[in-house]
Amino acid sequence: MERIEAILRSVDAIDDATVDQAIAAALPSADAVAVRHMVPILLRRGREVGRAALIAQYHRLASDDRQRVQQAVTKLGRALRAASEQSERAAENALELIADARAADLAYLAAALLRSGPSIQRHAAANCLLRLADRAMGTTGSDEGIATPPADASDVSQIRAAVTEAIDLFDKHDQSSVVRAACALLPLPITPMSKSAGRSDARLTRALQSMLRDTTDVRIRRAAPLLLTVPTLRKAATQTLDRLCGVKAWQDVWHFGHLLALPSSRDALARVETPDRLLPDAKTIAETDTATARWAPLWIDALRVPPVDGIACLEALADHAHPAARLAAARRLIEMSDRDPSEAPADALAAFCNDADPRIARIAVRHLMRRDWSKLPTLLPTLAKHNDAGLRAMAQRRLAPLAFSRFWTAWPNMKAEQQLAAGRALIKIDPHFHRHLADHLSRPDAKQRLRAINIISTLNQGQFFAAALVTLAESDDPHTVSAAVAALGSARTTEAETVLTKSLNHGDARVRANAIEALQRAQTTQHVQQLLTMAREDDNRPRANAIRALLDMSAGDALDALGHMLHDADAAHRASALWLVETMGILNVAHDVTEMAVSDNNADVRKRARRVVNHLIQSLRGEAHIGQALDATLNDTPLEGAA
Repeated sequence: MERIEAILRSVDAIDDATVDQAIAAALPSADAVAVRHMVPILLRRGREVGRAALIAQYHRLASDDRQRVQQAVTKLGRALRAASEQSERAAENALELIADARAADLAYLAAALLRSGPSIQRHAAANCLLRLADRAMGTTGSDEGIATPPADASDVSQIRAAVTEAIDLFDKHDQSSVVRAACALLPLPITPMSKSAGRSDARLTRALQSMLRDTTDVRIRRAAPLLLTVPTLRKAATQTLDRLCGVKAWQDVWHFGHLLALPSSRDALARVETPDRLLPDAKTIAETDTATARWAPLWIDALRVPPVDGIACLEALADHAHPAARLAAARRLIEMSDRDPSEAPADALAAFCNDADPRIARIAVRHLMRRDWSKLPTLLPTLAKHNDAGLRAMAQRRLAPLAFSRFWTAWPNMKAEQQLAAGRALIKIDPHFHRHLADHLSRPDAKQRLRAINIISTLNQGQFFAAALVTLAESDDPHTVSAAVAALGSARTTEAETVLTKSLNHGDARVRANAIEALQRAQTTQHVQQLLTMAREDDNRPRANAIRALLDMSAGDALDALGHMLHDADAAHRASALWLVETMGILNVAHDVTEMAVSDNNADVRKRARRVVNHLIQSLRGEAHIGQALDATLNDTPLEGAA
């Protein structure tokens, strides 16, 4: 090795072209050791004969020597052109070197070979353009993903120019790799492709149709939505999209999703004859990766599917992890809402009003307010308590003008938690809330009064209406009296307590029962003796309430009173006692309740007792000895005991 190195070092000192010719002539037959020394010498001397020899032997060079040649590719332009005109091997090497070095400025040489080179070299030239296109865009033809970082705009432009020229020459060279290169560079060369594939009998048209039928190439899969815009390729592209959507390959379908904003892309998609087959389902949308899901709304909106189907898909994006996808869906729904006189898009948009990103939520809420969405009154109370100050302010500003009338109308249809939330929010934002409620309380219509009293009781506003409620508690209507008595529990006045104590002796059982609950809420204990008497009375509801109040105060023989009620001859009393056990979670009578679940002579009571036992068992999983005893009792005895 030292001898070869010494010889090459000595001849390298001679600045004469014959030295380059000699080294170049020796290169094909040199061993690997000699080649390793020859390559840097020929590159450093820089004569064309040496560079041409390196290109001609490029296929034999070791990896590190190839890299040296690739690094010098910008100086090899003339040598590469010369090599491409020599032997088939030299031309293939030149093309391989251009692709390996990502020499975009030399891509025109591959196009030139496709234009005028011998047919045997055209395949290598097409593959060179394909490799340049793939590496420039950072993609591969398979599902392996990113191969290299994308090239800069200047390199892409030069490669695009070469590929565009090659597309124009397709009828002459018929190389499918050129088509794949064009698809890799999409959407840049779509216009030249559309022009060349404008005739149904053109070679490029037939090649693209054939490639579209084979969906193994990721470049072709991603190109399908764009090729849909070419009339001669519409049928084949639609079939490809149909297959891709069938296997949920949305990453490929929406790879160029941003181009759906163009009228040409949207019009092409709108012409699809079976758009429902291209519509993603809610589960697919939720699972689609965040990089492409943001284009789903554009895709859905462009398809001519029944509005209800498109709206359902857009609404499904409300749960997507990526905010860009949710924002795009909300905007599409807003556009649809502006076009659609029905409230279906607005109903779907409501799902975005509690978005994790307050900015998206504010966009949705602002549109629903502008649209004066009919269900807005039920949404605003929730938004009025939102963590985001902007959303709270928006909701509160809108709630105040809506005021009491909508709240009043919606009250009977609200759930208990909604009534409480809506009422509390309205009290905060409507300074006239109590005045409006007082107006309804003083109306002659009994139904109006009862609703007003119910609102007062539910929202614990008795303190503001104590005088009126005391008056209503003296009414001849037992329904009004019982409601007023219940509401007086939050009045906290001496007069209210006097009325409630007096109501314990009222002739209507509902009034007595409500009076007990109201006094319990007021946390007064001055009526214990009367409760002890009521714990044995004939009406089940006040009796149960009296026992409950006594249990809450740990007063008297409340447990004995409960035990007597559980064994009362009247099934209604036994059922009320079971309700009391369940709501208060009383364990002391668990054995009695278990026996009732098995042997009570009333089927409804047995059913309720069994439910109470199950409730106790669930609450006692931590108390193993009690839970096991209850389980054993139920398992050892038939559920349907003798009546």
